[in-house]
Amino acid sequence: MELTDYIRLLRKWFWLLLLPAILAAGASYVVSKGKPLVYSTSTVLTIGNIFSGSTDTNTLQTLVPYFEDLAQRPTILAATIAALNNKGLTVGSLLNVIEVKNITDTNILQITATHTNPQFAAAIADELANQMIVNSPSRLTPTEEQHLNEDRVALQSAQSQRDQNNLRMQVLQSQIAQGNGDMSTLTTQNSLLQTQIDVETANINTLTGAIDAFEARKNLLQITDKAVVPVQPADNGTAKNMGIAAAIGAIFGLGAILLAEYADNSIKTAPDAVKALGLPVLATIARYGKRSDTPAMRLITRQPHEKAASEGYRILQARLLRAAAKVSNGKTPVFVVTSAAPGEGKSTTTANIAAVMASMGRKVLLIDADLHRPTLHKIFNLKNDFGLTSLLQQWEMAAPIPEADRMTQILADSDGDALLKKMVQTTEIEHLHVIPSGPDSALFAEILGSAFNRSWIDLLEERLGVDTVLIDSPPCLAVADSALLAANLKAHTVLVIASHELRPAIAQKAKAQFDQLEVPIDGVVLNKVSAVENDSIQYYGYS
Repeated sequence: MELTDYIRLLRKWFWLLLLPAILAAGASYVVSKGKPLVYSTSTVLTIGNIFSGSTDTNTLQTLVPYFEDLAQRPTILAATIAALNNKGLTVGSLLNVIEVKNITDTNILQITATHTNPQFAAAIADELANQMIVNSPSRLTPTEEQHLNEDRVALQSAQSQRDQNNLRMQVLQSQIAQGNGDMSTLTTQNSLLQTQIDVETANINTLTGAIDAFEARKNLLQITDKAVVPVQPADNGTAKNMGIAAAIGAIFGLGAILLAEYADNSIKTAPDAVKALGLPVLATIARYGKRSDTPAMRLITRQPHEKAASEGYRILQARLLRAAAKVSNGKTPVFVVTSAAPGEGKSTTTANIAAVMASMGRKVLLIDADLHRPTLHKIFNLKNDFGLTSLLQQWEMAAPIPEADRMTQILADSDGDALLKKMVQTTEIEHLHVIPSGPDSALFAEILGSAFNRSWIDLLEERLGVDTVLIDSPPCLAVADSALLAANLKAHTVLVIASHELRPAIAQKAKAQFDQLEVPIDGVVLNKVSAVENDSIQYYGYS
């Protein structure tokens, strides 16, 4: 398929693509709005000693996944439920309402709880954070807490003692510098005091290291921001869910479109007709009007707003006349219009071709030879008391007369003139005359193909002064009249095919009927083409 084919499909089936998307999005909206409002809030924890910044990047890369996992362990969740004293909460349901995530490239851990009760959502987030701290393996034991406190007291004492010794050192150094006192004694005291200060400094460094180690463990996980009771409900994802649902609906719609197109192997477009039959498409006629329209409403001259269809008929009549002029040798062109099956718009097409030709100044005789389902009298609002069957009846009654002279004899006298006046009816369109089927048409259908020949046309042309004859014949697969008529009348044959209604194999059977009688078909009229597919008001395949 080419890009134009996909564009055609999209234009044709856009409603099927849009409808499932709208329905799915609407259903998603109803479901989302039917859910109870929920509230979300978060508790923030930090990993590592946030005051000293002693936790390095490598340590964080190890600790962050550990604490994310810790928050979702059943033991921690069970401890949280026990602390909350909520019997309706289970480990599984609690896991469904919490989310634990690390703020990228930081030592911050965020616990988010979502619940229909905003106060309970905040309680869940805070209590889970608290249980993580309480149950964290990094938490100091009571003995370690005691050692930490003792080390702090010892550090404070050592720092105080060192400060005092530093003051004494300053006094001694001043005395030595001024030469006040026994220099040997002062020097010895200075050395002893310096040694004591060095010991105290080493002791301070040891205590500081021990305290930092304890502090690092003590501050490894702590709450920095408690959860705030939310006032506004959280976004329940209505817009997101609608978008996803619409996309899924559109995908299903697209699948339905492709399936429908794959299953439908009927002739749809001009290229389809050319491929199936090897015949030129003379014109495509856009679908117009309503299904409820009466036959009279189908006449294109009564549809002034149907520009596309009207233009299609104008193009069709021009091409038919041009093709006929090449081989007519001055004779009146005769066109037999048929279709493969009933309901393809054959009679409407014939009537409209005649109407357009007459409006262009041609003197047209339109004959309804579809004696099985006559329609032309309904289209033009004519009486059907006399018509083609009246002529066929006279033909049978004049059986003793040789066939070559029979029609001449029938129309020769005043009775013939009277018969013609009754049969041939004028219409609202100037230059257009119609011979309807006449009464009891089914009774004469069997003799139509053999009786109706070119001599009839020549006599009617002479008596009526017409320059174009159009014959609406029966569907060729229903009866053999169409092929016989075209052969006997040496007429130009036009095959009407309704878009999306006829499979190629059926159309080929129709063409084969004419091929057997060596009757060429001038071309195809593709009828009832939808607006999106009517891209061939221009002629396709003619040579």
